[in-house]
Amino acid sequence: MVHSGNFVVYTLANKPITSPHALLETSTLDQSSTVVVMMKNELRKFKTIESLTVETPAELHSIRIGMVVASPIHVKQLSSYFDGNFGDSPAVCINNGPVYRSSSIVSTVTVGDVPFSRVTMQETTALILLMIQKSHGPHHVVTGNLDHLYRLQLDADFKSAYESASLVLADGMPIVWLSKILRLNGSDELTERVAGSDLFWELGRISQSHGIRIFLLGGVEGAADGAKEALEKAYPGCDICGTYCPPFEAFNTQEEQDEILRRVRAASPDVLLVAFGAPKQEKWIQANKHRLGVPVSIGVGGSFEMACGIARRAPKIYQQLGLEWAYRLMQDPARLYDRYVRHDLPFLAKLLIKTISDVVMGDCMNTPRKRHAFRLGGLK
Repeated sequence: MVHSGNFVVYTLANKPITSPHALLETSTLDQSSTVVVMMKNELRKFKTIESLTVETPAELHSIRIGMVVASPIHVKQLSSYFDGNFGDSPAVCINNGPVYRSSSIVSTVTVGDVPFSRVTMQETTALILLMIQKSHGPHHVVTGNLDHLYRLQLDADFKSAYESASLVLADGMPIVWLSKILRLNGSDELTERVAGSDLFWELGRISQSHGIRIFLLGGVEGAADGAKEALEKAYPGCDICGTYCPPFEAFNTQEEQDEILRRVRAASPDVLLVAFGAPKQEKWIQANKHRLGVPVSIGVGGSFEMACGIARRAPKIYQQLGLEWAYRLMQDPARLYDRYVRHDLPFLAKLLIKTISDVVMGDCMNTPRKRHAFRLGGLK
């Protein structure tokens, strides 16, 4: 146990930390390490959670103690991130992982002029939990693919939604591959693809294990209800606190917008999943997130339809080869031909040439962006 300032650190590591100085100067703990951070004045008695023993106040037994796993946080940064920004919540659990070179919680890799968050799926869900438990203001998460990069050049409001996002996830494999080319000039690369369709299921899993409340908004008629049933079947006990599919014809009326806000506020979710399709969903979240009363909102495109079987998701081999778009094109060529063939593929060719040129010329675009780093009290 280590006392430092107004918080206490408990560490389960192969090499014990014996002093605050040793803790704050350690660049990394052993990979098996677990750190639990708590307010000193809240220590009352022991409570065992998932084989960890932490101390919590008796009156806070119902709080989801230790639910946050935020491996991107450098041990050295504990003082700056927790001191003065801890709020009233009792505990944060940090599993040690790879240390980012960035001084912020989440470093970024710039692909096509967009800074993507350098996170794994596990780190993404951990940070979403951190936003729910610790932040004072609303956050939104965007899931970027090649089509988004193309549209961002043409739509200022869409670009604004990206620039204000707390996390920008690499949804498409071409984004990840382009980042690997950038590695040749000494830049970081994206760790892995974090697809919105996979994040949908991960959020169901952590709803089951941590009790977070999820609201499903949008999709074609019946898709949200079908996705709710699929999540509840996969993760019994997960808390899907509401669904709503706004009628397409009335969507832009003030009456319908007020109805959406009323339903979401009444359900009081921790996470709002919005399936209006891009860029509509991102721009809607950007315009409404401060009125929703929801900690985290995420645009998830066609995830509801795929979850309930209305649409078929590409097999794993297509996903791994970056050909998920081709599978979707085969299912709906009339609607998707212009998007994928006339716009996205020529754009990918141009972006590939530009990326290779930047590497050859030694132009490093990947300066860490602080806007993806949020303190416990909100965004920096």
